[in-house]
Amino acid sequence: MTTIKPLIKWPGGKRRQAQLISSIIMAKDVSEEFDYYEPFLGGGALFMHLKQSGALKGEIILSDISERLIAFHTAIRDEPEAVIETLDDLRSLTLDDYYEVRTAFNEADVEGPETAAMFLWLNKNAWRGLWRENKSGGMNVPKNDKLGALPNAETIRAVSEIYQGVTLRCEGFSDAFTFANKQNAVFYCDPPYVPLKETETSFVTYSKQGFPMALQHELAALAREAAAEGAIVVISNHASKLATETLYPVEDFEQHFLKAKRGIGVRVDKTEAKEVIAVIGG
Repeated sequence: MTTIKPLIKWPGGKRRQAQLISSIIMAKDVSEEFDYYEPFLGGGALFMHLKQSGALKGEIILSDISERLIAFHTAIRDEPEAVIETLDDLRSLTLDDYYEVRTAFNEADVEGPETAAMFLWLNKNAWRGLWRENKSGGMNVPKNDKLGALPNAETIRAVSEIYQGVTLRCEGFSDAFTFANKQNAVFYCDPPYVPLKETETSFVTYSKQGFPMALQHELAALAREAAAEGAIVVISNHASKLATETLYPVEDFEQHFLKAKRGIGVRVDKTEAKEVIAVIGG
């Protein structure tokens, strides 16, 4: 069976790492019908991998703080034909139309198939596949220098089918943990990463809220609490000293390491960064 990939690229997406992270989760002592929570959904690469592999048989709750992102996934799940119809109207556009589409998108209702189609078109044609929002919630990435390929109708319908029966919520990770049933649950968390070095900054403006360092500490604390209540929590981050020694120390967390290419889209930074997959519970 052909594996269906996410419709969008998202900074820090886990397409290349999905198999490894999946194997780490399934190696834990999980029940056959565990509930799955993903509070930093992004493009949904790991969820889609797990769903297509047949691993997800319990309740599935996917969430993200980005209202526009969740509205996109919801439209794909609930109104794929309407998204396809609108996207067909955008297929003839060129990069000369980029800023007109971006303005229309920022002024449009957050929800609905028309906005979802524009979201997808912009995602494929933004600079390096980047998504960034200003403090008002407006997408403000400049155009790419190469027209991106749009998914066909068959692919959109296939992704919609994968999302059937899935709960989608626009909420912060704290609420996702607070209202979750921790027993028999697996959480996968892919927050904006901490800097690799203290002298570097880290890109955290996927949404208008940002992600200050205090939230990194809050996430680690919530992971400990959830594990104490019976959950398994898996978190990805840069393998910096802050992550491996302060946020997820080996006294509390298992640590798995891998190398991943930095950047997305065209003209990618080809250097590899060491990442940690921290696991607690189970």
